[in-house]
Amino acid sequence: MTSKSPKKQAIDVDLSLLYIDTPQDDGEGLTTAEIAEKLNCGVNKAQKVIRRALETGKCRTSRRYIKTITGFKQRYVTYVFNEGDE
Repeated sequence: MTSKSPKKQAIDVDLSLLYIDTPQDDGEGLTTAEIAEKLNCGVNKAQKVIRRALETGKCRTSRRYIKTITGFKQRYVTYVFNEGDE
């Protein structure tokens, strides 16, 4: 019995929802959870969108400090989307 591997489906997303026009004091970009919230989807789909955008050069990684619930600042990986790419 042979099994076929699932084909990659195209993920159509309006990346203009992810552009940030003003840099923040503690860094730049959006976390995976913030991207999922803006796209109104789950974290898994957001990760697929990020992966595809990184592969095609439509975004880059960065770092940002975010205050945790305990009051400490922690550094997180964020993603900055290029404004000119769609």
